[in-house]
Amino acid sequence: MIFFFCMIIFQKFFKCNLGQHLNHTDRTGRLKLLICTEKIKGVPQWRFVDGSPTLGEIFNPARDCSDIVDQLPEAEDGFYWIVLPKGRKHKIWCDVNTDGGGFALVGMKDSPVSWAVPSNSTPVDPQGPTHWSSDLGDVKVLDFRVQFSTDKSFEGTKADWFYRLNPQREFGNIFSVNKGCPYLQAGIGNFEFVKDLLTQSMLTNNFKCSKFGPHTHHLLGWGKMNYCLRNPCKNGYATLDVINLQYDNFNLQYDSYSAVSSFSGMNHNSTAFVGCDHGK
Repeated sequence: MIFFFCMIIFQKFFKCNLGQHLNHTDRTGRLKLLICTEKIKGVPQWRFVDGSPTLGEIFNPARDCSDIVDQLPEAEDGFYWIVLPKGRKHKIWCDVNTDGGGFALVGMKDSPVSWAVPSNSTPVDPQGPTHWSSDLGDVKVLDFRVQFSTDKSFEGTKADWFYRLNPQREFGNIFSVNKGCPYLQAGIGNFEFVKDLLTQSMLTNNFKCSKFGPHTHHLLGWGKMNYCLRNPCKNGYATLDVINLQYDNFNLQYDSYSAVSSFSGMNHNSTAFVGCDHGK
C-alpha cells in the first residue's frame, strides 16, 4: 500500500437552544447524547454529556489536522471534520502522531500503477478502496508525505518520506512544468528538503524536482492530474472519459527522490524509486 498525506459532503447542523438534548452519531460512528449548554460570544454550544471533546465533530470542525494536534493532546489517528478554504465541511483521516502529527490522508494506491487510480469526494480511508480525494484542491500544502506499507494498518511500513515544499501551493496545483523541474519536464518542483521519517534523518536539501513525465499539454498528464485533485475522475488521470481511451502510461514519479541529483526519476540518479514508467 502507498499512502499520500498532506499537512492540510456538507451537512447542516441545527443551532441549539439552551437545555436541548439530541442523540448524535459522532465522527467515529458511536451514538452519543448532546446537550446545548452555555453561550460563547452569545452563541449556545453543543457539548457531549459524557464530557468528551467536540473538536473535529461536524458541529465543531477543526481548521485542519494540525489544529487537532494543537488542541487535543489526547487525540488518536482517525477521522475528523475540518473546514475547507471556502467554508465547506469535509471529513478527513488525520495522522496525529507521525513526526509530531498533523498530516491529512489525501490519497492511497495498492499497486505501482498510478494512471488508473480514480479520484472522488469520498474521504480517503486507510482501510477503504484506493483513490485520491477530489475535494481538497483548494487546500494550501506546505508538507507532502509518501508512506509505503505492506498492509493497511501501517505496521508494515517500509518507507516514509517527508517533502517540504517551497513555496507552499494549493493541492490542486501541486504538479507543474518548468517550476523547479528541467525544461519541458513536469513534476512536483521546488523542495526545501526531503526527510526520512523512519530514521529521522535529513536526506537532502538540494532536491528540486520529483519527475512526473514529459510535458505534452496543460490539459493532459500532469495537468489532468491537477484537475483530478479538484474534480472526480472515475478512471484516473490518463483516460479520456468521454471515449474511455487511455492516452498515457507514465507513472507519477513522486515516489522518488535523489540525494545526489536535484532531479529524480529512473534515468536521473534516483536514490529511491517505487513505481513503473512507460507501462513497465
